[in-house]
Amino acid sequence: MARSISEAAELEAALSHQALHDALTGLPNRVLFTDRLEQALRRAGRGDEMVAVIFLDLDRFKWINDSLGHAAGDQVLRTVAKRLEATLRPGDSVARFGGDEFVVLCEGVTDPAELLAVTARMLAALAKSLSLAGTNIPISASIGIAVASHDHGADELVRDADAAMYRAKERGGSRAELYDNDLREAVDQRFATASALRLGSERGDVQAYYQPIVNVATGAIAGVEALARWEHPVRGLLPPSQFIEVAEQTGLIVGLGESMLKSACHDIATWNREHVNQPPMYVAVNVSARQLSMPGLPEAVAASLATSGLPASLLHLELTESALMEDVDVSRTWLDDLRRLGTHLSVDDFGTGYSSLRYLREFPVSTLKIDRSFVDGLGREPDDTAIVAGVVQLAHSLGLTTVAEGVETAEQLALLKRHGCEMAQGFLWSAPLTMSALTLWLDTFWARHHVTPEAVNSPLSIPDQSRFHDDGSRQSGIG
Repeated sequence: MARSISEAAELEAALSHQALHDALTGLPNRVLFTDRLEQALRRAGRGDEMVAVIFLDLDRFKWINDSLGHAAGDQVLRTVAKRLEATLRPGDSVARFGGDEFVVLCEGVTDPAELLAVTARMLAALAKSLSLAGTNIPISASIGIAVASHDHGADELVRDADAAMYRAKERGGSRAELYDNDLREAVDQRFATASALRLGSERGDVQAYYQPIVNVATGAIAGVEALARWEHPVRGLLPPSQFIEVAEQTGLIVGLGESMLKSACHDIATWNREHVNQPPMYVAVNVSARQLSMPGLPEAVAASLATSGLPASLLHLELTESALMEDVDVSRTWLDDLRRLGTHLSVDDFGTGYSSLRYLREFPVSTLKIDRSFVDGLGREPDDTAIVAGVVQLAHSLGLTTVAEGVETAEQLALLKRHGCEMAQGFLWSAPLTMSALTLWLDTFWARHHVTPEAVNSPLSIPDQSRFHDDGSRQSGIG
């Protein structure tokens, strides 16, 4: 009987430990950490010492999982857990929140400088590469620090540390950032933007604008890219840089992306039907990382094509390198399904991410888009010129076509043509336009020139931009 009671007690203790600790690292989990933080905040309310939370997220952890496998990723997480524990002050505790997120509770803080010393030790400890199966794996992290004020709750303090961590990641990673008044104002502004965007998307204030895509060799209009613009009730017409990041973080990007897809398919299908005497145009639509990770993307694309009547061959879906590499297996599955529909798939902003050439070869993509940051330096910066030439050569070796973004000068266009780039878009031809303004622009374009390679460099081949009402923004894309 005594043995049965003892065994039951041991089982209960084991189950309790499992419920409050992470199975992989043995660290406290979110539930236990939150309980400890709430207790620490209550104790701090009775004295002068401060409580702080340090939020840590590994840099490029998806690359480790995708390139080396999940077993290697698990070993990295176990190693990180041990290294973090070794850097803590007496009385501090570290927990794993899930994925590659770790959180540290620091009590008895009398000076925020103490926290900077702690995070410096963390960064130094993590910087030592890990050797696995003969491969040296670099490890780094983005760290956010938040110190509790008198009215902080546990969830709010963790949220503030998380916001500071994102600032560290935005500034390049492998660094620590302290949550302060400036960041608090930025978070408040982001919250306000998210609330307004939610209402605006419901009212249809986010609309599709279109920028022409030109055949470099012939000067003909081959297609257009659909770009999101938000007609804010107070701030006016906003480019994606002012709201897409918020949409991504809040999940609003999924609804916005579907709305853009439907509008783009409808608008370009309608234009093609009404202009049968002109070559049919394709439309390029951006797909965000969040959309790619959601179930039902191929079905949503198929429904938009069916409703609009746009042939699948005239729909080009653009995905960034980083979106594709978020989850390689999911990306490959969705891309295969989308390609089977008959759509074309493009890698957007090529050269700015970290995709593996092996995956690029395996993904069923047909086009690489050269980022505007490289096109901008064409003819002026030898490195940018070399990069553009290299991307075009790489694309051709893989049987892919190229599209250059942000073309603004005849010199850039001439160099792109010399290097064999097939398509281009930018202010040399037009800013993004509403559908009605695009229709007027296209009518003028086709009326003015039966395109030849020489005519495209002539100012007369480019319609007068002042006649068309556009937002004047140089920002492109929905994501």
